[in-house]
Amino acid sequence: MNESFNIPEDISILIIEFLEGNIADENLSRLNHWLKEDDAHLKQFNALKSVWLMNSKALPYEAPKIDSDLDKVKDKIANKVKPEVRHLWTFKKVAASWIVFLVTGGLLGLLVSREKTEPVVPALTTITAPVGAKSIVDLPDGSKVWINAGSTITYNNSFGKLNRDLKLVGEAYFSVKTNPSLPFIVKTSDIMVKAMGTKFNVKAYPEEKTITTTLEEGKIIVTSLKKKSPDKVVELKPREMITFIKQPMEPAKAETQQEHVNKKGSEGTLSEIIPEVKTELQTSWKDATWIIEGKTLGDLAPLLERRYNVLISFEKTDIKQFKFTGKIQNEPIEQILMAIELSSPVKFSISNNKISLYLNKAMLEKYTQNTN
Repeated sequence: MNESFNIPEDISILIIEFLEGNIADENLSRLNHWLKEDDAHLKQFNALKSVWLMNSKALPYEAPKIDSDLDKVKDKIANKVKPEVRHLWTFKKVAASWIVFLVTGGLLGLLVSREKTEPVVPALTTITAPVGAKSIVDLPDGSKVWINAGSTITYNNSFGKLNRDLKLVGEAYFSVKTNPSLPFIVKTSDIMVKAMGTKFNVKAYPEEKTITTTLEEGKIIVTSLKKKSPDKVVELKPREMITFIKQPMEPAKAETQQEHVNKKGSEGTLSEIIPEVKTELQTSWKDATWIIEGKTLGDLAPLLERRYNVLISFEKTDIKQFKFTGKIQNEPIEQILMAIELSSPVKFSISNNKISLYLNKAMLEKYTQNTN
């Protein structure tokens, strides 16, 4: 065999996995590392890729010969691998050796890439729900995900085949199809959620100080990705919620926050599990009726900003502590602001997509009497 194609067997297997479109993330990293080690490695990879793709790129008079050679390779692989031990790894080991043999046996001259490509990057699917909108997506494995406004999910072309891993930035609700052999993994900036078949919500906006995970049905395992977190792995049961604290919270905020974050939690840790939560308060954003209960205007404002693509400012920070309870069914933002105005000592003004909230001093005394 030509010494210039002395490719290690394990690397040949990784190349085949990539060409088949089902390489795992960790294997892709290994392949990229090998490609960067030497320019010759990249040339060898391009040669193998060219042969793999040759059926679609060859000239008409070359196609019969290529088909014949590829058939011979398939026959050799089939004869060399006994039926009772024809496991995936064994098959790929044999295929790797014959693909290299095929390249060095004469087909290389037909088509060799002359372009120096960048290290291999897997095909990624990215789905974004822009601010002011929501999306519902059917994933390749049969699972379904609701993506909240201003959020993004990303997964590679192996999803549903070799893995069910996806990355989340923002908020999403997952209805996961059961597959005991392939766990469903959601990764955020600081935590990882593992599920088999279940329904749960993850809220992980980059600008917020916490990441909240709420389980509606089934079972999930929440893992902190921060080394200093003492409670690194936590299992949730239905109607339980847990919060990862990215940044410490002010005492007043911790007292009023709807998610009931454990005030004893420190930065970079998971809070105590909150049992028997009203999951609809965390998940109804995806439904026809959005249920809000006792949420401060400070907590409500960023939710309204994403949902309606507006900017909300407060005349005074004290206004943020007033609470709002209600049900929203596709009402325009003006109608919601009028409901807030009727239930709290707040006035509002709108200019284009900018909303200002002011203190309604005339109503403040009456509001204070009713809430005490």
